[in-house]
Amino acid sequence: MTVTFSRPVTGVKASSFRYIGVIAGQSVDLPVTDTKVKNLLGTVTVAPASGSGTSGSTWRITFAKAVPTGTSFTLKLKAAGAGITDDIGNVLAADSQVLITG
Repeated sequence: MTVTFSRPVTGVKASSFRYIGVIAGQSVDLPVTDTKVKNLLGTVTVAPASGSGTSGSTWRITFAKAVPTGTSFTLKLKAAGAGITDDIGNVLAADSQVLITG
């Protein structure tokens, strides 16, 4: 999946994203880097969608494992403390989220 910002940004990393849903029958709100999330989805990688480097307006988020059938969760980009800034130094001001289903 991809995330597109209105301007090129830096500071986007896997730990900027949270998994909000159910794992093993428990409601959770965890960073995607948490062991419980890794056990379900594998390692989550985040990189600019084109080329290499640490800046871009479109970023690709990849789960190492397929989202299990029947699983749904919210993937949330948390603005506060994420360290995401655009090319003129503005800090990401608002959270964003999307519902993912398997």
